[in-house]
Amino acid sequence: MRVGLRTKEAVVIICLTFAVVATTTLIHLSQLTRVIVQEVSGQAELIAKQIYAQSRRALSHTSARNPRDILRRDRELRSLLEASVGYSPYLLYALIADREGRTILHSEGRKEGSSSSSHPGLQELLSLGPVRRFQALYQDGRIYEATLPLDLNGKPFGSIRLGIAPSLLRRELNASVRQGVTVAGLALPLAWLVAMGFAHRAMAELRAMSLVDELTGLHNRRGFLFLAQQHVKVASRTKRGMLLLFADLDDMKQINDRLGHQQGDLALIDTASVLKETFREADIIARIGGDEFAVLAIEAGQDSADILRTRLQENLDARNAKGGGRPYTLAISVGMARYDPSHPYSIDELMARADASMYEQKQRKQQS
Repeated sequence: MRVGLRTKEAVVIICLTFAVVATTTLIHLSQLTRVIVQEVSGQAELIAKQIYAQSRRALSHTSARNPRDILRRDRELRSLLEASVGYSPYLLYALIADREGRTILHSEGRKEGSSSSSHPGLQELLSLGPVRRFQALYQDGRIYEATLPLDLNGKPFGSIRLGIAPSLLRRELNASVRQGVTVAGLALPLAWLVAMGFAHRAMAELRAMSLVDELTGLHNRRGFLFLAQQHVKVASRTKRGMLLLFADLDDMKQINDRLGHQQGDLALIDTASVLKETFREADIIARIGGDEFAVLAIEAGQDSADILRTRLQENLDARNAKGGGRPYTLAISVGMARYDPSHPYSIDELMARADASMYEQKQRKQQS
């Protein structure tokens, strides 16, 4: 009788442990699917904004009357669409359409795809319940769209649409699913800890894939490289120059040591605001780590370096004149490197050159 009781207790413990492990694994997989879709949504938004900015630039640089022809003829815009689809592993197509839904410009990748005529919004994928969202990531044949309205002279003109197949995202989940299901099947107390470890590791890896710096709202290093590499390809095809600016906030360590890290964070936020005021919406502005910032200025001419350096200093002076109760003065050391399509460099080489130029300026400041 006692042996039978112990057997029943063991069975109950195993069943309860299995239930805990299985439930925990499902919860974390549910969170994992949401993080994946959020990251994809963020990347799609970044790509759509870059296409929007180039579309507006194309329309503003000509006096022709037919905007559809302008967009169709713009080589840089076409190259940007092709580079976006080619670079992104989940993007099936990128297109610009008019108000009636007629396609003006279109680029489509050769990837496993979908034949569905139903194209719900990408946000709908986020709004699904955990089980349906998980199923959607494994579902072939359906496309979700990220859409950005395109206006002309303040009036609705059309839209930019990016097609995303959830089935292309499933490789992000495959390893986690296999690990979670295998561990859940062990039904041992240790399995719960291992399942938690796998889930947390997978979520940490996905968070590391984020493209936006949480403090400043600028792109982070990953986001900067993601977009800059596309524009290097476009500039190489269209033979247009770019300018890479590398900036370092002066005396950041002293601000943190004397006034605390909260004031240091405010200094970084102020610096980000000055950079946004200085550069165009189409330019790629990022905080790439600590007190370091990078900007890729698109279509920058030979005389752009001096113009941008002067404008940046004027905006810094204006921000310092306002004060805002800060017990320090914002100062930035800046280095620049030009991308010449006739003698192209990789984005890493450009960053190294701009960094070296910035370091020289910082050294001159310390010696003066």
